[in-house]
Amino acid sequence: MAVANGSIELRTGDIALQRVDVIIVPATFNGLKEGVVERLGEIEYEKTHVDVDGTMYTETNGGKLCCKRTLFSNWLPSLLINHDNALRFSIKTFVSKSLEYIIQGNEALSIAFAVPDSCANESILADEMIKEAKHQLETRKLQLKISFVCLPEQQTLYEHFSHAFPDLNGVHLFFDWPTATKITRPNDVFHSWDQHTINLFYKYCKDRCVLPKLMDTKNELELMGPS
Repeated sequence: MAVANGSIELRTGDIALQRVDVIIVPATFNGLKEGVVERLGEIEYEKTHVDVDGTMYTETNGGKLCCKRTLFSNWLPSLLINHDNALRFSIKTFVSKSLEYIIQGNEALSIAFAVPDSCANESILADEMIKEAKHQLETRKLQLKISFVCLPEQQTLYEHFSHAFPDLNGVHLFFDWPTATKITRPNDVFHSWDQHTINLFYKYCKDRCVLPKLMDTKNELELMGPS
């Protein structure tokens, strides 16, 4: 989605494999942060900034990762935040402060947020992260490509993010780990299906971003999508 001088993308894959200037990794319960630190390798430098609200940002070099810099944060959209307005404010603050920190040197042209796994209301999480990113791009006139990266198993969260974009026609969707599975002799499976069942099958594929393709031989059906 093009926004002012920048853009917003939705990706599924491994945050550590994103070829961007900076990856931003908040606190998670699934061990993502620890996994990124382990693959980072040797840390050449480490700078920590603590915001007035207690949120901590620690910057390091990109190490063995595909990015130039990493920004870790202890921010957590806590399950204890039951008030929607408080949750929205917390999300907006995290996104705006992260971008404020990143653009201080005016060197970053692309960043990727790892989407946290600890929010009780994933719809609000997706909505506010995208809205605030869009707001920052518009008000600051940033020439910045912002990506939100979901893990392949975060299918429900991915759907919330995809629905949060105002115009899906302008959204860039990427899969870092596309895989293909082939079903041989599909007619043996599908010959008894009525039109309603076929429609349900294609809707099932569409909802999971899987592309079904009947091969030229008509004897194989290829299903391609995220692993």
